[in-house]
Amino acid sequence: GNRISVRATASRIGYRRVAAVSASTRPVTAGRFAATARPLVRGTARVGETVSATAGSWVPAPSSLTYQWSAAGKPVKNASRPTLRVGPALAGKALRVTVTATRAGYRPLGTSSVKTEPVALGRITTQGAPALVGSARPGGALRLHDASFTPRDAVVSVTWWRSGVRVKGLKGTSYRVSGTDLGARIAARMTLTAPGYRTRTLRTPYTARVRSVARVRLTVGGRHGHVRATVSLSAPGVRHVTGKVRIGWRGRTLRQVVLHGGSATSTLNGVPAGVRRLAVTYTGSRLVAPRTVTRTVRVR
Repeated sequence: GNRISVRATASRIGYRRVAAVSASTRPVTAGRFAATARPLVRGTARVGETVSATAGSWVPAPSSLTYQWSAAGKPVKNASRPTLRVGPALAGKALRVTVTATRAGYRPLGTSSVKTEPVALGRITTQGAPALVGSARPGGALRLHDASFTPRDAVVSVTWWRSGVRVKGLKGTSYRVSGTDLGARIAARMTLTAPGYRTRTLRTPYTARVRSVARVRLTVGGRHGHVRATVSLSAPGVRHVTGKVRIGWRGRTLRQVVLHGGSATSTLNGVPAGVRRLAVTYTGSRLVAPRTVTRTVRVR
């Protein structure tokens, strides 16, 4: 803003000194920066990620730089640093950064980067995998042990599945196993949602097949050498237990029988008189789990 003039003085031996002043210039104007390279945005424009800006190149070198991020052409509030954490509100919007150079005696100059692609939806990340803990038997309970995830404020919704079919109306993290589940396998799905992020669904493995536990009754009659044994099985939720039963003594199988209406009768050979401990092994079925029990009987 100042004006410049020059004063020249001439001198020579034998002559008087003479001074002359030039006319003043117009007011000095501020210098101008030249941006020799535009700022660049580095990083992935995705929700949850952090992007950064390069300063660009300037002539002369500025004494300070300021940054301002914009999204879809509008300034982003509180975004005046070289880095930007991409929040959910920026999803779908192109980002740009403007860098302004300042120096004493120079006009401030701002230059902007090229726009990024529209900000992509974020990815919900998880650590570990969801799993079911508990008993998959009628009367038992299963509980969903979920995975940890980021962002932590994601909303979790749970659905339960029975052999590929969704169980309607059940959304909690626990499941009471009932007779309806006999013969099926149970699993849970954990769905994570958050604004600005892609929905993510995690699945637990299916449980083993839900089967009831048999109650075993063994009775014997007759005398040694001709012992008549009747084995009867019942199980909660099952009308008639089907399958095969082996009756053994001292590690060897005496007889294998097929259940009809939940029971079977057969002759046992080779069991001497006295109190004997017989092993009864049920081989299992689709609805009833395998089981081996020991029953004490008196052979006369």
